Amino acid sequence: METALAPEMNAPKKTPAIVKWSFVLGIMLLTNLFVAYLVQALYPSPKYEDFCSADLSAKMVETETMCRDMRGQWYADQGGVNPRGGYCNLTVECQGKFDAAISFHDRNIFTVFVIFGVLLLAASVFLGISEVLALGFSFGGVLALIIGSFWHWSTMQEWLRVIVLGVALVTVIVIAAKKFKA
Repeated sequence: METALAPEMNAPKKTPAIVKWSFVLGIMLLTNLFVAYLVQALYPSPKYEDFCSADLSAKMVETETMCRDMRGQWYADQGGVNPRGGYCNLTVECQGKFDAAISFHDRNIFTVFVIFGVLLLAASVFLGISEVLALGFSFGGVLALIIGSFWHWSTMQEWLRVIVLGVALVTVIVIAAKKFKA
């Protein structure tokens, strides 16, 4: 005689929530780490040494005239402590070029992360993927937007900050509205 199996034995086992959220967290973090290291490998940051040689800092400049002749910036001693009457910064020109290169680089990294973040958010909604992947991609997309903004935030113009935050906010709202209709 056949015995009926208990209903709980016939039902598929449900994955514990902690396992699901572990995968969500892993997808969120690993996608952003992957992009960060990929960008770093393919598009490395400018190096200070490529703009300012070490021998510039080592040179002793005694006078303001010598400093200006060497294309440096003279800082007069206001407190009367420096016996030469001031300090010469010979790296002022190369430092400006380095700062401009870093700003340009950071802006490009910011752009990559914003595009990546928006693509992840869109993929989480429109690809019809599993709940774990959708959650991982959506959290990963939001994290990418945050990382991109932090990367370039200090050198970004104020108006650009407002635009970036506005676009990110509208994007998240539009995608959420399409995905979670009442």
